[in-house]
Amino acid sequence: MITVKEAVGLLKEPTKVSLLWDGYIYEIDTDNVLAMDAYGDYLVRKIGVGYAEKEGENNYELMIAVRPIKSGEVGA
Repeated sequence: MITVKEAVGLLKEPTKVSLLWDGYIYEIDTDNVLAMDAYGDYLVRKIGVGYAEKEGENNYELMIAVRPIKSGEVGA
């Protein structure tokens, strides 16, 4: 698994990035240092393509663990 921060780095010109967990969808601003500090270490289970409202949008959905797990918590 990779972290949210690592996954964002792999995305091709993202228009919108959303986190999915436990039935919730939360859009994050990947340019916001505070948001990336808060969510960047969560582990990503799956990367999906989100709904594009306009042609040419690159919207992504990052599915994290049902209980958010930060990278330092693995095996704890």
